[in-house]
Amino acid sequence: MFREAAKRIHPDQCKDSADLKRRTRLMAEANRCYQAGDMEGLQRILEQYDDESDTVEQEGIGAELIRIIRQISLAKNRLSAIQRELASLCQGEIALLRNDAEKRELEGRDPLADLAASVREQIERAKKEHEALVNAND
Repeated sequence: MFREAAKRIHPDQCKDSADLKRRTRLMAEANRCYQAGDMEGLQRILEQYDDESDTVEQEGIGAELIRIIRQISLAKNRLSAIQRELASLCQGEIALLRNDAEKRELEGRDPLADLAASVREQIERAKKEHEALVNAND
């Protein structure tokens, strides 16, 4: 997908200075997406480039309406991508840990103290297992 984006938006293929500026901006975004492994971002850049390339050159209410409809479509696509990313973040380990900590705080408990107690219990169990293994080998 990155190769496709680079072929279509590379600044070397510009028509004028405005096109060069637009292509340079999009290429920089494509490079960032590629480095981050963001395939949705690359797809969004290609769609944005296609929509901007098909810019209606006419004047009047009809042409303005077409431009606005395209902008709405781009905004909806971006909003959908943000919602997917947000849902993914809300299901991640850090979000689940945060939710658990907030729940414990609402119950009047100290999440860090609970965690410390849990770690101490694990250490004690590990020590007992170690002692049992040492005694079994003697």
